[in-house]
Amino acid sequence: MEKEKLSELFQKHTGCIALAITELPSSGSNRRYFRITGENNLSLIGVCGTQPEENAAFIYMAKHFGEQGLPVPKVLIQSD
Repeated sequence: MEKEKLSELFQKHTGCIALAITELPSSGSNRRYFRITGENNLSLIGVCGTQPEENAAFIYMAKHFGEQGLPVPKVLIQSD
């Protein structure tokens, strides 16, 4: 289910089909990370979390710290 949703989001954002979705090692949270690879070696990282409040905080902090010029992941697209 998670890989299907990530594939849909990848295609919606890039216009390319996801050719491979590989889960990356986790590190101390309930979030799961995936490398999504598409055509022309396009590669993005997808994140799936199980806690809506934690997901909202992650997105907020990434945006806030990015606006401050800090090197944080940029959220390109999110599901509902």
